[in-house]
Amino acid sequence: MAQGYTVFLSYARANQSPQLDKFQKRLRKEILDKTDVPEDQILFFDTTEIKTGVEWRKALADSLRTSKCLVCLCTPRYQSSQYCGKEVQVFLLRRQHFMNAEPNQGRKASLIYPVLWERPGAGLHQQLTAFNFADSGFPKKYVDKGLKALASLQSERDNFVKTVMALADRILDSVKESDLPEWPPLPDFEKIPSIFHGDDTANAYGYSIVMLHPEKAQWKPFGIPASTLCDTVAAQTSRVCRQLPAGPDLVDRIFACEDRRESVAVITDFATISTEGSLERHLLDEISKKGMRNCAVVVLADSSLSSQDAYTHAFTKLSSDFPDMVTSEVPHCLLAIRSTVTFLPDLIRTLERVNVALLKRDTPTKLEDDQSRQAAKELGVDTDVNPTLSGPGQLR
Repeated sequence: MAQGYTVFLSYARANQSPQLDKFQKRLRKEILDKTDVPEDQILFFDTTEIKTGVEWRKALADSLRTSKCLVCLCTPRYQSSQYCGKEVQVFLLRRQHFMNAEPNQGRKASLIYPVLWERPGAGLHQQLTAFNFADSGFPKKYVDKGLKALASLQSERDNFVKTVMALADRILDSVKESDLPEWPPLPDFEKIPSIFHGDDTANAYGYSIVMLHPEKAQWKPFGIPASTLCDTVAAQTSRVCRQLPAGPDLVDRIFACEDRRESVAVITDFATISTEGSLERHLLDEISKKGMRNCAVVVLADSSLSSQDAYTHAFTKLSSDFPDMVTSEVPHCLLAIRSTVTFLPDLIRTLERVNVALLKRDTPTKLEDDQSRQAAKELGVDTDVNPTLSGPGQLR
């Protein structure tokens, strides 16, 4: 099992400096003084925690998926970094999955801490403004100048120490209030979208799951929470898998997923779609009529359909109620899923079938001119013939 740190320190490589090193050492000391956490599990800072000879990508990914909270050193460079945006995205997804679990509803889960290192000229990204970067316990000069300025001046030493102490206190309070569980192994970083860039190319050929049930995201088909389903699919397929809300705009969301070549599995049960006049039945009817080529509908059978006669009757009714879906180009209606033993493998196989159908629709283009090569690079497609060396310094 990967070692879980209390803090994952996320920063842009261009902002590495003596002041940054001073900050991470002081934050580490404050947490060490206030807890019994082993010193080597307090803070992940890649330049000190990844030793020579260690596979750095795996070490970074393991720390990102197991650390308890994220500290973001906010600067203009940070918010323009694809790699930093991916790190924030992973923590946002982990936090959302944690909060979706029934026992965690109502928790604050303040597990992402933007630190004003340098004042971003355009302000904080909207995804970061949801998390307080300061309150009355922080010195005013920190808010006015940023932490790097306080770390640079001996005259501001007291304000620097007060800021780091306040940050450490809030981190420890948050970790105590919300114990974020570790995630399964992450997909390749190239497949993780950057929250700062609307990185659709990273989502391409990823997966989404919709819980079409009156209990919405709290429904547990065969006792399995939605967040666990997404985690399992991601771990077993090495693709980004997220949960889509089953609201009135579901059809539009699925169409948007198709633009990103994202495969969607709508999970429901026979009792739900048999309820006349329900939102769930209306949404499934819309999905059926639209003939969405990136969407499969997985219908779970309950114990009342254990006999062959009951199953045959149910399938006949499904075919009658939703003829467009059953006869469409991608007909994946799986009514015969009756237990956890077959549910998870069949769900993954269904998503993979839809993914293959999407891949077959996309005809590859041979790059024969500079303009095409440039367009490919803008989409994040590597056109280099010769391999290149890369490391943390090149990616951030």
